[in-house]
Amino acid sequence: MDRWAVVMLGLSTLVGCFEVHRVDGGGDAGACPGAPPACYFYDAAEDCCTDSGPPASCGEAGWSCPPSARSETACPSFCTSSSCSGEEPPRCVAVIEVEGRRCCDLDRSTPAVCEGSRWQCPPDGAREGACATLGVCSVGGPCEGLSLAGCLAAGCAPVFDDLCCPSCGDPFCADCVDWAFIGCEPFAERCLDGAPAPCGSVSEGFCDGDVPLCAEAYPTSEAGCSVAGCVPAVPADCPRCEPQCVPVRAESCSAICPAEPPSCPEGMVPEADGTCFTGRCIPASVCG
Repeated sequence: MDRWAVVMLGLSTLVGCFEVHRVDGGGDAGACPGAPPACYFYDAAEDCCTDSGPPASCGEAGWSCPPSARSETACPSFCTSSSCSGEEPPRCVAVIEVEGRRCCDLDRSTPAVCEGSRWQCPPDGAREGACATLGVCSVGGPCEGLSLAGCLAAGCAPVFDDLCCPSCGDPFCADCVDWAFIGCEPFAERCLDGAPAPCGSVSEGFCDGDVPLCAEAYPTSEAGCSVAGCVPAVPADCPRCEPQCVPVRAESCSAICPAEPPSCPEGMVPEADGTCFTGRCIPASVCG
């Protein structure tokens, strides 16, 4: 063998050793035979795999899926839309922002999506039951003429005045306190900074999406208490008991449970919490 043949043989041996070392040590795809397997994210709570996942990687033991994923053969089942087929999808109401507040637009809906084995509403939607907390948008709709609970549910601002010392109408003051709901106005006209307030006021808390504190309030009339936004309530099973003041909420007149409403004294209706009845009776004027 001549000198150049020996040189060429040495170079080819050196390059081959370099290539083998690069593949085995660097995890290059060329070291793993065949095509990489499909990997799917594994949902331990539902014991199933999603329909997508991260790519497989090539290691010393060959192709493998990341710890958070499994190969198709290792998946016990797949969390596909068929997992939700046994349950009716909920109606998802569109949620929009009006004057800085998120509220439900009952005239529009968004489709529910199946995630894992559960129907979920998208980020721009919510189940109808959540609207009792979020409030209903009053986009382009009048607030005038709504009841106290209806005013809150519509995302409007309830206006109160002390009938013993009114700021609306003829000025006079008596030695008493008697807050009464006198009207419902657009949220922006009463609750935004700088909004004019010709007369009357919104109870503290309502503009912040909260309710007034009624623990120390006391009844002043059949439908009013010493704190605006609180109303007298009696237990349905004890109509002659002394009334206690409770806050009015957007859902105070809304019940969706199949239970029979309790009987209430004349002029009062069953109070609700958006799901079912609370067991108390409140003035009928709260619900309109």
